[in-house]
Amino acid sequence: MVDKLEKKAAQLSKLIDSGKKFLITAHVNLDGDAIGSALALARMLKKRGKKARIVCDSAVPHIYMFLPDIEWIAHPPMYLDEKYDAIFFLDTGNRHRVGDVAKFLDGSTPEINIDHHASNRGFGAIDFLDYEASAVGEILAGLFGELGWEMDLECATQLFVAIYTDTGRFSFANTTPHALEVAAKLVAGGVNVEQIFQECYQKMPAGVAALLARVYNSIDFALDRRIAYIHIAKKDFEETGTSALDTQQFADIPRSIEGVEVSVYFREEGNDNYKVSFRANTGFDLNAFAAQFGGGGHPKAAGCTIHKGWPEVREVVINGLKERLEA
Repeated sequence: MVDKLEKKAAQLSKLIDSGKKFLITAHVNLDGDAIGSALALARMLKKRGKKARIVCDSAVPHIYMFLPDIEWIAHPPMYLDEKYDAIFFLDTGNRHRVGDVAKFLDGSTPEINIDHHASNRGFGAIDFLDYEASAVGEILAGLFGELGWEMDLECATQLFVAIYTDTGRFSFANTTPHALEVAAKLVAGGVNVEQIFQECYQKMPAGVAALLARVYNSIDFALDRRIAYIHIAKKDFEETGTSALDTQQFADIPRSIEGVEVSVYFREEGNDNYKVSFRANTGFDLNAFAAQFGGGGHPKAAGCTIHKGWPEVREVVINGLKERLEA
């Protein structure tokens, strides 16, 4: 693994040294790992005298607006008519997961794929894939070290947020000794953990609180409470003045109920169109389950989009989970 990292880091270093301008993108429905990692990479490239653009399909959730350089994140079609020496894909299992950004890419520019999702089988000219990593932020911390790039406090804060949020504040199964070691080094570099906790988890708008009340009222069960699920309709967002950006931690709500093995979060995105997020407390492989619907992710956290209305989407998902859990 070390030899492979050294070889790939050398390839990347050569590509960066010979280039002048780079594009960075990440998956739709931006989360803390995608945002923090993109900002950190852009910052390090700019410190090397390079021009770096971040273009992502989705808006930035308000809880991450405190991050240094957050204003660097743009949205299609901004900057996508420019020529780049390489494109970095961060935290995305495949090219299509970057949403509308993909429409502007013709495949002629070298692609650097940096990811930790089990569903990512490699698609870049250079692939940095570590399925054991807690977050792309953890991978980047190691890569920066291998390249000899010294991080400043702003970069350390960005990477810490990436790891902190993707591990559920160091509570998920992906909280490995190495993830904690990397986080500890970032904190030793001056990262303000209390501020990050307050910004990410202690500033809930009143509208989100109202939406959360509806979510708790929607909790339902199946298979003798081994499955728990929640449902948010478009009208719930409209009536509370909120959006999907406010619900990034909602998928964990039904998982927290005692006895639940698999939880599901159904979110209506449009007519006959649902975003479905899965979480597991057991060894159930959610990545494999989501793959049958064209989705993917991690063994204990995955998602997909299903083009069905309510309650049809509920029936196909819950019945599918029942079959797997009873097998």
